[in-house]
Amino acid sequence: MCGPQGLSFLTPCELRLPHCGPVDGDGQWSFSLKAGEGGEWQQMDVQPQKAADSADKQFLSVMITHF
Repeated sequence: MCGPQGLSFLTPCELRLPHCGPVDGDGQWSFSLKAGEGGEWQQMDVQPQKAADSADKQFLSVMITHF
């Protein structure tokens, strides 16, 4: 979980998380992003990334507008 909850940004920000996940044969890696309040989680749509974009850097990068 990230926070403080309810915080909004004037411009999108990059949230970087360390990872060591494997990639598939197409150079894609799979992950799930969920958001929620009060214990109810909803699946968020995320554009797939090529592993070459960030796998060699060992982090996952997601653009966010709020927590």
